[in-house]
Amino acid sequence: MKKIVFLSTFFFCFVWISYGQTDNTPVLGKSTGFEIPDHIKSRKAFKRAEWFSTQRQFPYDTFPVCTYAREVTNEIQKIKATRSQGDAYPNWESVGPEGFHYPVGNFGVVGGRVRAVAVHPTDPLTVYIGAASGGIWKTIDGGQNWQDIGHDLPSNTFGAIAIDPNNPEIVYAGSGESILMTNFNIYPGTGLYKSTDGGLNWDVITDGVGNVTFFSDLAVSPYNSNVVVASLCQGSTYCDMNLSNKGVWKSADGGVTWNRCLDVLFPFDIAFHPTDPNILYAAAGGLWSPMDGFYISSDQARPGCKATMAWD
Repeated sequence: MKKIVFLSTFFFCFVWISYGQTDNTPVLGKSTGFEIPDHIKSRKAFKRAEWFSTQRQFPYDTFPVCTYAREVTNEIQKIKATRSQGDAYPNWESVGPEGFHYPVGNFGVVGGRVRAVAVHPTDPLTVYIGAASGGIWKTIDGGQNWQDIGHDLPSNTFGAIAIDPNNPEIVYAGSGESILMTNFNIYPGTGLYKSTDGGLNWDVITDGVGNVTFFSDLAVSPYNSNVVVASLCQGSTYCDMNLSNKGVWKSADGGVTWNRCLDVLFPFDIAFHPTDPNILYAAAGGLWSPMDGFYISSDQARPGCKATMAWD
Protein backbone atom coordinates (compact mmCIF):
# COMPACT_ATOMS: atom_id res chain seq x y z
CA MET A 1 0.00 0.00 0.00
CA LYS A 2 2.82 2.37 0.90
CA LYS A 3 4.48 1.60 -2.42
CA ILE A 4 1.32 2.51 -4.33
CA VAL A 5 0.95 5.78 -2.43
CA PHE A 6 4.60 6.62 -3.05
CA LEU A 7 4.33 5.91 -6.78
CA SER A 8 1.12 7.93 -7.05
CA THR A 9 2.70 10.88 -5.28
CA PHE A 10 5.81 10.64 -7.45
CA PHE A 11 3.72 10.58 -10.63
CA PHE A 12 1.69 13.62 -9.52
CA CYS A 13 4.82 15.60 -8.68
CA PHE A 14 6.41 14.63 -11.99
CA VAL A 15 3.39 15.86 -13.93
CA TRP A 16 3.26 19.08 -11.91
CA ILE A 17 6.92 19.83 -12.43
CA SER A 18 6.72 18.97 -16.13
CA TYR A 19 3.75 21.15 -16.90
CA GLY A 20 3.49 23.63 -14.06
CA GLN A 21 5.29 26.90 -13.58
CA THR A 22 8.56 26.55 -11.72
CA ASP A 23 8.56 30.13 -10.43
CA ASN A 24 4.92 30.15 -9.28
CA THR A 25 4.05 32.69 -11.98
CA PRO A 26 2.01 31.75 -15.03
CA VAL A 27 3.47 31.87 -18.48
CA LEU A 28 0.86 33.23 -20.85
CA GLY A 29 0.58 30.21 -23.09
CA LYS A 30 3.48 28.26 -24.50
CA SER A 31 2.61 29.60 -27.94
CA THR A 32 2.88 33.26 -26.91
CA GLY A 33 6.60 33.25 -26.19
CA PHE A 34 6.56 35.87 -23.44
CA GLU A 35 5.96 36.19 -19.71
CA ILE A 36 3.89 38.66 -17.77
CA PRO A 37 5.94 41.67 -16.62
CA ASP A 38 6.95 41.65 -12.95
CA HIS A 39 5.08 44.86 -12.13
CA ILE A 40 1.88 43.16 -13.29
CA LYS A 41 2.56 39.97 -11.33
CA SER A 42 2.87 41.90 -8.07
CA ARG A 43 -0.63 43.39 -8.25
CA LYS A 44 -3.38 41.91 -6.10
CA ALA A 45 -5.80 42.07 -9.00
CA PHE A 46 -3.45 39.87 -11.00
CA LYS A 47 -3.07 37.39 -8.17
CA ARG A 48 -6.85 37.07 -7.88
CA ALA A 49 -7.12 36.45 -11.61
CA GLU A 50 -4.18 34.05 -11.46
CA TRP A 51 -5.91 32.02 -8.76
CA PHE A 52 -9.09 31.94 -10.85
CA SER A 53 -7.36 30.89 -14.06
CA THR A 54 -4.50 28.57 -13.17
CA GLN A 55 -6.64 26.07 -11.29
CA ARG A 56 -8.61 25.58 -14.51
CA GLN A 57 -5.50 25.06 -16.64
CA PHE A 58 -3.69 22.20 -14.93
CA PRO A 59 -1.57 20.52 -16.21
CA TYR A 60 -1.10 23.01 -19.06
CA ASP A 61 -0.81 26.80 -18.90
CA THR A 62 -3.67 27.49 -21.31
CA PHE A 63 -7.10 26.09 -21.99
CA PRO A 64 -8.22 25.68 -25.61
CA VAL A 65 -11.12 27.87 -26.68
CA CYS A 66 -12.57 24.83 -28.42
CA THR A 67 -12.90 23.17 -25.02
CA TYR A 68 -14.73 26.22 -23.71
CA ALA A 69 -17.07 26.20 -26.73
CA ARG A 70 -17.78 22.50 -26.28
CA GLU A 71 -18.68 22.93 -22.62
CA VAL A 72 -20.96 25.87 -23.42
CA THR A 73 -22.77 23.69 -25.96
CA ASN A 74 -23.15 20.94 -23.36
CA GLU A 75 -24.67 23.35 -20.85
CA ILE A 76 -27.11 24.67 -23.46
CA GLN A 77 -28.25 21.14 -24.19
CA LYS A 78 -28.77 20.53 -20.46
CA ILE A 79 -30.93 23.66 -20.18
CA LYS A 80 -33.00 22.64 -23.22
CA ALA A 81 -33.51 19.17 -21.75
CA THR A 82 -34.63 20.70 -18.45
CA ARG A 83 -37.13 22.92 -20.25
CA SER A 84 -38.54 19.96 -22.17
CA GLN A 85 -39.24 18.22 -18.89
CA GLY A 86 -41.58 21.01 -17.89
CA ASP A 87 -39.41 22.70 -15.29
CA ALA A 88 -40.01 26.42 -14.93
CA TYR A 89 -37.43 28.61 -16.59
CA PRO A 90 -35.95 31.07 -14.09
CA ASN A 91 -37.07 34.68 -14.35
CA TRP A 92 -34.42 37.38 -14.32
CA GLU A 93 -34.78 41.04 -13.53
CA SER A 94 -32.27 43.65 -14.63
CA VAL A 95 -30.72 45.61 -11.77
CA GLY A 96 -28.92 48.02 -14.10
CA PRO A 97 -27.91 50.19 -15.72
CA GLU A 98 -26.58 51.60 -12.45
CA GLY A 99 -23.15 50.39 -11.41
CA PHE A 100 -22.23 49.17 -7.95
CA HIS A 101 -19.54 49.98 -5.43
CA TYR A 102 -16.84 47.34 -5.68
CA PRO A 103 -16.14 46.11 -2.13
CA VAL A 104 -12.38 45.62 -2.64
CA GLY A 105 -9.81 48.35 -3.26
CA ASN A 106 -10.53 51.82 -4.59
CA PHE A 107 -12.36 50.91 -7.76
CA GLY A 108 -15.42 53.02 -6.92
CA VAL A 109 -18.58 52.45 -8.93
CA VAL A 110 -18.08 49.77 -11.58
CA GLY A 111 -20.21 48.00 -14.15
CA GLY A 112 -19.91 45.50 -16.96
CA ARG A 113 -18.11 46.35 -20.19
CA VAL A 114 -20.18 47.37 -23.20
CA ARG A 115 -18.00 46.46 -26.17
CA ALA A 116 -20.36 47.26 -29.04
CA VAL A 117 -22.86 50.03 -29.79
CA ALA A 118 -24.97 50.55 -32.92
CA VAL A 119 -27.43 53.42 -33.39
CA HIS A 120 -30.38 53.20 -35.77
CA PRO A 121 -29.58 55.30 -38.89
CA THR A 122 -32.90 57.19 -38.88
CA ASP A 123 -34.22 56.75 -35.33
CA PRO A 124 -31.67 57.93 -32.72
CA LEU A 125 -33.81 56.53 -29.91
CA THR A 126 -33.20 52.96 -31.10
CA VAL A 127 -29.84 51.60 -30.00
CA TYR A 128 -28.28 48.14 -29.78
CA ILE A 129 -25.47 47.26 -27.40
CA GLY A 130 -23.32 44.18 -27.00
CA ALA A 131 -21.88 43.38 -23.58
CA ALA A 132 -18.61 41.66 -22.80
CA SER A 133 -20.45 39.01 -20.83
CA GLY A 134 -24.08 40.05 -20.82
CA GLY A 135 -25.62 39.42 -24.24
CA ILE A 136 -27.31 41.82 -26.68
CA TRP A 137 -29.69 44.56 -25.55
CA LYS A 138 -31.96 46.97 -27.41
CA THR A 139 -33.68 50.20 -26.47
CA ILE A 140 -36.31 52.07 -28.49
CA ASP A 141 -36.67 55.03 -26.11
CA GLY A 142 -33.14 56.37 -25.95
CA GLY A 143 -31.96 54.14 -23.14
CA GLN A 144 -34.82 54.58 -20.66
CA ASN A 145 -35.75 50.92 -21.01
CA TRP A 146 -33.81 47.97 -22.38
CA GLN A 147 -34.89 44.63 -23.81
CA ASP A 148 -32.71 41.54 -23.64
CA ILE A 149 -32.80 40.28 -27.23
CA GLY A 150 -29.98 37.75 -27.02
CA HIS A 151 -30.91 35.55 -24.08
CA ASP A 152 -31.48 32.44 -26.22
CA LEU A 153 -28.22 32.69 -28.17
CA PRO A 154 -25.37 30.22 -27.54
CA SER A 155 -23.03 33.13 -26.81
CA ASN A 156 -23.45 35.97 -24.32
CA THR A 157 -20.24 37.83 -25.16
CA PHE A 158 -20.20 40.28 -28.08
CA GLY A 159 -17.50 42.54 -29.46
CA ALA A 160 -19.15 44.20 -32.47
CA ILE A 161 -22.61 45.20 -33.71
CA ALA A 162 -23.57 46.77 -37.04
CA ILE A 163 -26.91 47.87 -38.50
CA ASP A 164 -27.55 47.82 -42.23
CA PRO A 165 -27.97 51.55 -43.05
CA ASN A 166 -30.14 50.67 -46.04
CA ASN A 167 -32.40 48.28 -44.11
CA PRO A 168 -32.22 48.92 -40.34
CA GLU A 169 -34.14 45.74 -39.56
CA ILE A 170 -30.99 43.83 -40.50
CA VAL A 171 -28.52 43.68 -37.61
CA TYR A 172 -25.20 41.86 -37.36
CA ALA A 173 -23.61 40.91 -34.03
CA GLY A 174 -20.12 39.44 -33.76
CA SER A 175 -19.68 37.21 -30.72
CA GLY A 176 -16.53 37.20 -28.63
CA GLU A 177 -14.64 40.38 -27.83
CA SER A 178 -11.08 41.25 -28.77
CA ILE A 179 -8.50 42.76 -26.47
CA LEU A 180 -4.75 42.69 -26.07
CA MET A 181 -2.48 42.08 -23.09
CA THR A 182 -3.29 40.34 -19.84
CA ASN A 183 -7.03 40.44 -19.44
CA PHE A 184 -8.35 37.22 -17.95
CA ASN A 185 -12.07 37.86 -18.33
CA ILE A 186 -12.35 37.57 -22.11
CA TYR A 187 -14.45 34.73 -23.45
CA PRO A 188 -14.69 33.35 -27.00
CA GLY A 189 -17.76 33.72 -29.14
CA THR A 190 -19.47 31.17 -31.35
CA GLY A 191 -19.65 32.96 -34.70
CA LEU A 192 -21.51 35.82 -36.34
CA TYR A 193 -25.21 36.39 -35.66
CA LYS A 194 -27.62 38.05 -38.08
CA SER A 195 -31.17 39.28 -37.52
CA THR A 196 -33.56 40.42 -40.24
CA ASP A 197 -36.33 41.54 -37.88
CA GLY A 198 -34.65 44.05 -35.59
CA GLY A 199 -33.22 41.52 -33.17
CA LEU A 200 -36.29 39.36 -32.54
CA ASN A 201 -34.71 36.31 -34.17
CA TRP A 202 -31.10 35.46 -34.99
CA ASP A 203 -29.28 33.12 -37.35
CA VAL A 204 -25.69 32.04 -36.70
CA ILE A 205 -23.09 32.26 -39.46
CA THR A 206 -19.78 30.41 -39.22
CA ASP A 207 -18.78 29.91 -42.87
CA GLY A 208 -15.31 31.39 -43.18
CA VAL A 209 -15.13 33.24 -39.86
CA GLY A 210 -15.42 29.99 -37.90
CA ASN A 211 -17.30 28.95 -34.78
CA VAL A 212 -14.70 30.22 -32.29
CA THR A 213 -14.52 33.98 -32.73
CA PHE A 214 -13.23 37.20 -31.19
CA PHE A 215 -14.84 40.07 -33.12
CA SER A 216 -13.44 43.59 -32.88
CA ASP A 217 -15.53 45.44 -35.49
CA LEU A 218 -18.29 45.10 -38.09
CA ALA A 219 -19.37 47.39 -40.91
CA VAL A 220 -22.11 47.23 -43.55
CA SER A 221 -21.53 49.13 -46.77
CA PRO A 222 -23.85 52.15 -47.10
CA TYR A 223 -23.69 51.65 -50.88
CA ASN A 224 -24.48 47.92 -51.04
CA SER A 225 -26.22 45.98 -48.28
CA ASN A 226 -24.71 42.73 -49.51
CA VAL A 227 -21.20 43.93 -48.64
CA VAL A 228 -20.31 43.36 -45.00
CA VAL A 229 -16.82 43.60 -43.52
CA ALA A 230 -15.65 42.17 -40.21
CA SER A 231 -12.40 42.25 -38.25
CA LEU A 232 -11.45 39.37 -35.96
CA CYS A 233 -8.60 39.47 -33.49
CA GLN A 234 -7.56 37.63 -30.34
CA GLY A 235 -9.19 37.18 -26.98
CA SER A 236 -7.68 36.57 -23.59
CA THR A 237 -3.99 35.81 -23.44
CA TYR A 238 -4.95 32.88 -21.23
CA CYS A 239 -6.89 31.31 -24.11
CA ASP A 240 -5.34 29.44 -26.99
CA MET A 241 -4.53 32.14 -29.56
CA ASN A 242 -3.58 29.83 -32.44
CA LEU A 243 -6.76 30.60 -34.33
CA SER A 244 -6.66 30.78 -38.12
CA ASN A 245 -9.46 33.35 -38.51
CA LYS A 246 -7.63 36.52 -37.48
CA GLY A 247 -7.79 39.35 -40.00
CA VAL A 248 -10.28 41.42 -41.97
CA TRP A 249 -13.03 39.45 -43.68
CA LYS A 250 -15.50 40.43 -46.36
CA SER A 251 -18.87 39.05 -47.42
CA ALA A 252 -20.49 39.93 -50.73
CA ASP A 253 -23.75 38.08 -50.07
CA GLY A 254 -25.11 39.65 -46.90
CA GLY A 255 -22.97 37.68 -44.49
CA VAL A 256 -23.71 34.17 -45.76
CA THR A 257 -20.15 33.39 -46.87
CA TRP A 258 -16.87 35.11 -46.05
CA ASN A 259 -13.39 35.53 -47.47
CA ARG A 260 -10.36 37.01 -45.78
CA CYS A 261 -9.20 40.17 -47.57
CA LEU A 262 -6.50 41.36 -45.15
CA ASP A 263 -4.30 38.87 -43.33
CA VAL A 264 -3.15 40.71 -40.20
CA LEU A 265 -3.03 39.53 -36.60
CA PHE A 266 -4.56 42.44 -34.70
CA PRO A 267 -7.20 44.35 -36.72
CA PHE A 268 -9.38 46.48 -34.47
CA ASP A 269 -11.23 49.04 -36.58
CA ILE A 270 -12.76 49.13 -40.07
CA ALA A 271 -14.74 51.85 -41.87
CA PHE A 272 -16.15 52.59 -45.30
CA HIS A 273 -15.32 55.88 -47.00
CA PRO A 274 -18.28 58.28 -46.56
CA THR A 275 -18.50 59.22 -50.27
CA ASP A 276 -16.42 56.71 -52.24
CA PRO A 277 -17.81 53.13 -52.33
CA ASN A 278 -14.46 51.78 -53.52
CA ILE A 279 -12.48 52.75 -50.44
CA LEU A 280 -12.30 50.83 -47.18
CA TYR A 281 -10.10 51.61 -44.18
CA ALA A 282 -8.68 49.24 -41.57
CA ALA A 283 -6.51 49.83 -38.51
CA ALA A 284 -4.36 47.12 -36.96
CA GLY A 285 -2.26 47.47 -33.85
CA GLY A 286 -0.77 45.38 -31.14
CA LEU A 287 2.44 43.96 -29.79
CA TRP A 288 4.89 41.64 -31.50
CA SER A 289 3.40 42.19 -34.98
CA PRO A 290 5.25 43.83 -37.89
CA MET A 291 1.92 44.23 -39.70
CA ASP A 292 0.53 46.95 -37.42
CA GLY A 293 -0.56 50.11 -39.16
CA PHE A 294 -3.26 51.86 -41.16
CA TYR A 295 -4.52 50.09 -44.28
CA ILE A 296 -6.45 51.46 -47.26
CA SER A 297 -8.17 49.40 -49.93
CA SER A 298 -9.34 51.10 -53.12
CA ASP A 299 -11.05 48.19 -54.88
CA GLN A 300 -13.99 47.36 -52.63
CA ALA A 301 -16.49 47.88 -55.46
CA ARG A 302 -15.60 44.48 -56.87
CA PRO A 303 -17.92 41.64 -55.78
CA GLY A 304 -15.07 39.45 -54.60
CA CYS A 305 -12.42 39.89 -51.99
CA LYS A 306 -8.75 39.88 -52.81
CA ALA A 307 -5.83 39.03 -50.55
CA THR A 308 -3.49 41.44 -48.81
CA MET A 309 -2.05 42.68 -52.10
CA ALA A 310 -5.32 44.58 -52.58
CA TRP A 311 -4.27 46.81 -49.70
CA ASP A 312 -1.80 49.67 -49.74
